[in-house]
Amino acid sequence: MSDSGNGFPGRLNDNRSPTVGLVLILGVLAFLVFLILEGYQIRSWREAIPLRVTVTGTRGKSSVVRMIASILRQAGWSVLAKTTGSEACYILPDSRVGSIRRRGIPSIVEQKRLLKKARDLAVDCIVVEIMSLQPECHQVESGWILQAHKTLLTNLRPDHAEQMGEHPEQRARTLCLDFQPGTDIYLHPGEFSGQIRTDLLQKKCRPVICRAGLSHSLFPPENLPVHIIRSNLDLTVRFCHDLEIGNSAITRGVKNTRQDIGALSVWRLSPPTIYLVNAFSANDPQSTHQVFRRCYPRLAGKGRIIGLLNLRKDRPDRSRDWISFLTSPPRPWCDRLYVVGEHSRIFHRKIKYALPLRPGPPSRLLRQIELDDKGSILFGFGNIKGTGLEMIRYFQKQGEHHVI
Repeated sequence: MSDSGNGFPGRLNDNRSPTVGLVLILGVLAFLVFLILEGYQIRSWREAIPLRVTVTGTRGKSSVVRMIASILRQAGWSVLAKTTGSEACYILPDSRVGSIRRRGIPSIVEQKRLLKKARDLAVDCIVVEIMSLQPECHQVESGWILQAHKTLLTNLRPDHAEQMGEHPEQRARTLCLDFQPGTDIYLHPGEFSGQIRTDLLQKKCRPVICRAGLSHSLFPPENLPVHIIRSNLDLTVRFCHDLEIGNSAITRGVKNTRQDIGALSVWRLSPPTIYLVNAFSANDPQSTHQVFRRCYPRLAGKGRIIGLLNLRKDRPDRSRDWISFLTSPPRPWCDRLYVVGEHSRIFHRKIKYALPLRPGPPSRLLRQIELDDKGSILFGFGNIKGTGLEMIRYFQKQGEHHVI
């Protein structure tokens, strides 16, 4: 008989279940052992680094990381920095730039490799840009992997609404996950309120409020490079003063900072004369409008202003933000506006004066744009990925850097 005469047809399956359960238990135990060993390894790498500094916020993280690393090198520190902005890279103690190889999408696992690299190089300090978007990733990256001694908060401007929320308090709650209990948090007066203030008090962090205009004595307005945002420089100077770094090292460090490819810059191409303003990385309307206001007085009279808005297929939230900004209220800050990217047709239906461009290499895009023989200022904004980056590299290769 199929039940082997014992009257229990299910006996065969019952004999298997303990084996399956044992395998599951062993699997869970193996995973727990792995986590314990990995945690020990990460802790040993981390504790070999005397000073760990992280930079969080919405805008300007890469610029602040690069400036701090450059200043520390001028002051005689051995420092390893890492940015994940327009071009993810290591900035090595000798100021050389090392690429970060990625086989897939960016992952906070990179920060573990950073700690190992810093331990192997025996550096005095690491300066790291927080790369997380999702709240749970912020918790792991900042709380489990990096555990910074000091953290700088650049700003709370809108971006990544799908991951960080539409409202400032939602963004603040996410970024507060980067604050480790008992550490120093550098921020601007306008950010020290609401959720940020509450979180700092609960975690017993020391808020270091950065006074606006702190850097004026070192870099008066007429000497401030156009690619440097004053608020980011103020934050950097306050941090370096707390490390007892002198003004001469700070000044040299800022001047010698090697900028990210996405940093604000201007390139000139002729004939006909075209100035490309690289504001692609500003991303949000508020930051872009600030960049435009800073650049316009230095480029006035060099040609009519042509806006080039680059849209990304995977960032529909930014496309919606630009539609809202350009329609309510009207912003007539350019003589003509062109749009390129996945949502350009939809954009044109919403904003008739926004002219869609057929996708293609930069040389073909320029032929579609109505340029002025007497000079044109092509103001690139929206996103740097795709067309934005291609346009920058084209002007770098075919034109020349224009200092303003």
